[in-house]
Amino acid sequence: MAIAIVTLLFQMKNAPSELLSDIFNALVLLAFATVGSLIASRRPQNPIGWIFCISTLLWALGNVLQEYAVYALFTVPGSLPAGALMGVFGGWAGGMGWFLMLTFLLLLFPNGHLPSPRWRPLAWLIVVLLAAYSIAFLLAPTNNQSGPDPRLATVRNPMGISSANDLLDLLTG
Repeated sequence: MAIAIVTLLFQMKNAPSELLSDIFNALVLLAFATVGSLIASRRPQNPIGWIFCISTLLWALGNVLQEYAVYALFTVPGSLPAGALMGVFGGWAGGMGWFLMLTFLLLLFPNGHLPSPRWRPLAWLIVVLLAAYSIAFLLAPTNNQSGPDPRLATVRNPMGISSANDLLDLLTG
């Protein structure tokens, strides 16, 4: 809830004309977090609730970090420290939240187990690909993800190395 409020505050400063879509986004995040909390509290052994909670937390954290970056780099340049770094981590966190939800939630639904043992190689492949994508994304020289503002795609990554682009291109096609 606190992350959603902070995100909305940044969004009102960064792009007040998009307030309705920002509120809708916050409500979707709160709905996903509520579903995850309910499932995790009632059935703690079932990973579906935990996947909802973790992926929603990553998605929300990604939103607030990217809004922080837009504020620090474009709305009021230099007002907050580490804007470029927050943009990179925000892009990674938001993407990982979505990837976790779209992969493992679908793979483990409804009972929290794979449909059969034959699905294990696919689950491990997803883990390896997510790890490789994370490394490539965090080390890419530019953000490569526009997030809430297309100007973020042009921001240089302070941790970036040029050879990481090759790995990122390979992973994303």
